[in-house]
Amino acid sequence: MIRFSESFRVLIVITRSIAILIVASTVAFAQKSDSSRVCWRPRPLAKCNAWIVTEAAIEMPMMSTSAKHLLVGMTDGSGYVSDDFSTRLAFTLGGMVNRGPKQAVGLTLSMLNADLPGRIEARYRRWLDPDLGLDVSAGAMRGAIRGAYDPDQAALRGLTTSMGISGAYIGADLRLDLARSSTGRTVAATYFTARTGGRGAAIATAAGFALFMGLLYLAYSGGET
Repeated sequence: MIRFSESFRVLIVITRSIAILIVASTVAFAQKSDSSRVCWRPRPLAKCNAWIVTEAAIEMPMMSTSAKHLLVGMTDGSGYVSDDFSTRLAFTLGGMVNRGPKQAVGLTLSMLNADLPGRIEARYRRWLDPDLGLDVSAGAMRGAIRGAYDPDQAALRGLTTSMGISGAYIGADLRLDLARSSTGRTVAATYFTARTGGRGAAIATAAGFALFMGLLYLAYSGGET
């Protein structure tokens, strides 16, 4: 089991490192224009037929269902109440195809913390200008929540949907997850998401993903009690 203090420090290091990577990569790509019909950043039909979706995001719950978790070995019903959902990192890959000058459709796959696939979604974009789009997505999600007892976990499967806006350097979404656990509980959460924009997102996502996996390995191998 990872100690809370260890996992919290890992999360701080990850988020700070990803922020640095985003700034560095977006500056490097800011002056580079796409010439391919398949682009590495979102562009309308006049510039690209399609593009590769690469996003790194932090998703923070605004509201979440909660439950009491009993402590193993205690016979008096001792336990604690905690939210079912917590802040998570999301790394997304996918593809989008422009279906006209003002709209695009596609499919994305996301890793949520260590869950892969944690989310599969269909996405729709409405172009507002060449570097700004309104995104709507819907699909299926999976993961795990705390079980009835403190060390236990229950598998989770359900539906997810989001609506947000994507700019050149940063995007933001509101997301709803609605799921059912393997123990029969219905759980839900609403999230606010901050994510990378189109410019430099490919480098930020790849570097952030590699950094996250390395720190996750160090946390599990060195932070166990």
